[in-house]
Amino acid sequence: MQEYVAKLIKEEMATMPKKDYLKEYPLNESTTSSPILQAELERMKAGKPMKLMDMTRYSVEPPPSSRQNDVTAWTKSLENSYSQLEHQNNRFFFFLFFFFP
Repeated sequence: MQEYVAKLIKEEMATMPKKDYLKEYPLNESTTSSPILQAELERMKAGKPMKLMDMTRYSVEPPPSSRQNDVTAWTKSLENSYSQLEHQNNRFFFFLFFFFP
C-alpha cells in the first residue's frame, strides 16, 4: 500500500510545474549581516552537521564521591534540583498559557 501511495504522489508531482518558490523572495541583506547567521549559512552550505545542544546544565547530579558525606555539597545539589524543577514547571505553565488559552 505504501509503495502504491508513493507512486501516486510521484505521478501527481510530475504534472506540477517545477518552480523555484524562493526566487521571488531574495534574502534580505540585513538578515545576512549577522556574523552568527553567516557562520550558520556557511555551515549549511558545507553540509556540516549542526553542533549538538549542551544538555549538561539541565542535569541533576549528586555530589562527587569525594564529597558524599558533605552536607553542604548535598544541599547545593538539592538546591540545583529545585531550580531545575522550577524551571521545568515554568516552561510547562508557559506552554499551557500560550498554547491552550
